Amino acid sequence: MNLTTAKLSVIGALVVASIAVPTWQQTRLQRVQSANAQLRARQTELRTQATELAAVRGEVERLRKAEEDHAELEQLRQWKAQTQSELLRLRPMAGVARRADLEVEQLRAQLAQQASKGGPNSFAASIKETSARWVEGELAGLTARLHLTPEQNQAVRDILSRRARVTSAETEHLYMGKYDQEELDRLREEAGDRDAQIQALLTPDQQAAWPDYKQEVAAQNARWRTSIHMEQLQSELDLTSEQVEQASAAIYQVYLDQLTGKAKSGAKDDVEDWVWQLDQQAQALEPILTPTQLENYRQTQADRVKSARDLYSKMQGSSGSK
Repeated sequence: MNLTTAKLSVIGALVVASIAVPTWQQTRLQRVQSANAQLRARQTELRTQATELAAVRGEVERLRKAEEDHAELEQLRQWKAQTQSELLRLRPMAGVARRADLEVEQLRAQLAQQASKGGPNSFAASIKETSARWVEGELAGLTARLHLTPEQNQAVRDILSRRARVTSAETEHLYMGKYDQEELDRLREEAGDRDAQIQALLTPDQQAAWPDYKQEVAAQNARWRTSIHMEQLQSELDLTSEQVEQASAAIYQVYLDQLTGKAKSGAKDDVEDWVWQLDQQAQALEPILTPTQLENYRQTQADRVKSARDLYSKMQGSSGSK
């Protein structure tokens, strides 16, 4: 009986075990499968998030680039708005520049003809006549802008006339081939500082108007020089319309900075000062011209520099042999 009971207990335990163990294994398997499923879902979610993050980063980069492009576009629009009015003033000057070039060539021809036919006296008379016209033009501009009194008008005329004598002597010496440095230095010393002498004559109100007058004259001269420069540049390099606009603005700014004293060379003589001016122009044009155009431009400028230095050496030799 006891043996039977024991056997039944063992058999019962085995039966329970045979049922419980598979059930426990099945439960554990289900838990592992569930964990794996959750892990795969998490991995899928992470991959999705990574893809979305990459997309977001790409969109941020695109927006940043678009913002930079927009800022650059806005800067270009502002630059165009600032320079458009100046460019509109420069374009009509092309015809003026051509006429000015023609007048200069005609004047040179007339001076050469008068020098050959009438001799030095006739040539000197032509130079003085041209200088006298320059004095009257400068005086008219000063009188109109600063409202000079008759006494001031006469004093300014004397100042301008002394300066005109220096220019006349420089031109005469150059054309006649008898460069006298000592004589020119003496005339320059007698002429003195034109602007300082004129300012010393002005009333406080006229003094206040003087900077605007000088700025207007500088801007006018810068526009005139730019128009001549662009005519030469276009004929030598065949610029596109976009290059013409950009180069006009760049060259105008170079001339304006030089004329207003914002940019100074510190050169020891006129030739080296001119070389510095040419280099400033080349630097301004460098980002605008193509490499081939820039190379041709620099070569042309180098040829002009060589000619100027040769001429200066001849003048110095003529002065030394005096």
